[in-house]
Amino acid sequence: MTPQEFELAFPKVMGWIQKTLLAHQKLARPVTSKNFQRLPLYFSRAQIGAAKFVVVDRLPVPPLSSFGLSLALYANGLEAFGYRNSPLEKMAYDAQELFDRSAAVFDAEKLVTEKLEAYQYRDCCDSERDAPR
Repeated sequence: MTPQEFELAFPKVMGWIQKTLLAHQKLARPVTSKNFQRLPLYFSRAQIGAAKFVVVDRLPVPPLSSFGLSLALYANGLEAFGYRNSPLEKMAYDAQELFDRSAAVFDAEKLVTEKLEAYQYRDCCDSERDAPR
């Protein structure tokens, strides 16, 4: 995505997010109300304190194509690696496995950021390497 494409799409995405949050505002409950004992080991207190959730019958999905966007990162991973080994699914499965099976604490926010950066770096370098000269 070019900076120009981002500048066009970002306000549309933010508008959809704000509209969706407003539509569910009265049903929102703080994550802290669920008293997840291990959550503070993986996320900052500020992040947990700010997080809310809503129980819905159907998850709202943004109309990305009407915003001029696609699920390219996700779709590229599915096409190249299959569902279980696509980078974003693998990240989710690996984090879930760490959480379920390990007593060791990890910083979930940092884990996601590092894995996304590594994937984007690898994707960028692959593109540069494969570019015609």
